[in-house]
Amino acid sequence: MLYPTEEKTFIQLEGQNWQVLGFVGDEDLPTKMAIAQRAKQQNQPVELTFKNGHDKECLSRNDTSAVLKIKARKEKKNQN
Repeated sequence: MLYPTEEKTFIQLEGQNWQVLGFVGDEDLPTKMAIAQRAKQQNQPVELTFKNGHDKECLSRNDTSAVLKIKARKEKKNQN
């Protein structure tokens, strides 16, 4: 889920806390939002990377540090 405010845009992945995707005026915010929206439409999981890594940071809410990178992961198809 994406939640834009006047100062920043938040993202929430399923089962995790809200995180700052980016701040208004960040050059890469539109790209990050497009990746998130496309991944949601295609039902793809995404991976968020933070300054101190991604796993530990996603467990707690942080309103001051934005996502450095968002990556949509393609699901591997079963080859039966």
